[in-house]
This record gives sequence, C-alpha cells and structure tokens, in this order.
Amino acid sequence: LKAAGALGLSSMLPFNTAKGATPEALLEQELINAGACVKTPAEMEGPFPLDLSKKTQFFRQDITEGRKGTPLNVTFKVVNFDDNCVPVANIRVDAWQCDADGLYSGYPNQTGHNKPPQNLTGQTFMRGIQLTDANGEVKFTTIYPGWYPGRAVHIHMNFFVNSKKGFTTQAAFPDALTKEVFQKNSIYGGQPDTTNATDQGIFSDGVPYQLFTMTKNATTGGYDA
Repeated sequence: LKAAGALGLSSMLPFNTAKGATPEALLEQELINAGACVKTPAEMEGPFPLDLSKKTQFFRQDITEGRKGTPLNVTFKVVNFDDNCVPVANIRVDAWQCDADGLYSGYPNQTGHNKPPQNLTGQTFMRGIQLTDANGEVKFTTIYPGWYPGRAVHIHMNFFVNSKKGFTTQAAFPDALTKEVFQKNSIYGGQPDTTNATDQGIFSDGVPYQLFTMTKNATTGGYDA
C-alpha cells in the first residue's frame, strides 16, 4: 500500500449524475454501476481528532458511551486500490463524530448547535478504533451524528498502515434521510444549516464517493450505514 491514496473505500452506492457532470464523473458512474470500486476522496482531518491508540479500551465497537440518538450501525470496508481492490486486513481505523447536540468529546468550548459552551476535555464519547478483519471491514455501533453550523452531517476517519497514517477522509449521509431523522427525533434540535452540496471544501466536490449507503434496521429502529 502506498503511503497516501492507496487505501480506497469500496463503493456500492448508485451515482446520481449531477447536471453538467464531467466526462470523468460519467466514467466513474459507469464503473460504480458495474460494481467496480472507486477511490474515496481524501479530506482534511477536520476538527477535534484525538489519538487514543495507546489505550486498549478504545479499541471498541460501541462508541456511544450512553449518548442518546437514533441508533446507527456503521461498516467501513478498506481495499487495496492498487491490487484489484482486494480487502485489506489489520488496517487501523480511527472513527470520530459529534453527538446529537453537535458536540465533540475531548475538547473545551464545545457549543454544537447553539448550546452554551461546554468543557468536554477528558471525555471520549463518539470515538473508537477497530482493526479491519479478513474482509477488510470494521464495524461501529453509534448514533446518527448531530450537526453544528457550517457542516453537513458526517463522520471522520483516519486509516493507519503499520501505525502510520495513510489516509484521511470523511463520510456523508443522504440529505433527505438526515431531514427525516431529525424531524422524527427532537433530540437533534432541528435541521442543519448546511447540506452536502453546500458543504464547501469537503462534500460539495465529491459526495457521491463519500456517501453512506443507508438501510433501515428493524431491530434497533435506526439505520445501517
């Protein structure tokens, strides 16, 4: 695996062609429709990362620490883009997100969506680490993330090869589903002020390749991503 860009997340979602799509985008649409994997765009690490890898208790599947919200089961798949997109085992995946109030653990002055400033230094909710299995997959049990001003709803991920960071990206949620979830569950405090298309510099230029495939989970009443 190359140090940067060789890790790709396999994509199983249909690509909805945007008006004025480039020839490259149309080609990638055909590749996705044919079942090929397409590289997920790299993104900035984003706000509030924490390296918890030295503490074994954070190698965990359930990252909620009791925080409330619509249940969400997340699966990420890591493949070697330079080797026919075969799954890659033993890749460390660090995932983190905000809670339903838009707050990140581990940092001071957290306001989320119009909350009084909170000092969450030392807290670790909505953070976890997993190693990919033989299928290249990691699974996290969490909640549908909340929102904060200027960003669409998302989850952050860092991928490490032999303890060295090889890839950073963010994953998005369908706008229509986010609207539905937030309408049904008042804990989210209303609708976000930013959609995927208006999330400048992150999702506005490549969300089709960073968008979760979502299905309803009849057991939890939430969703599988």
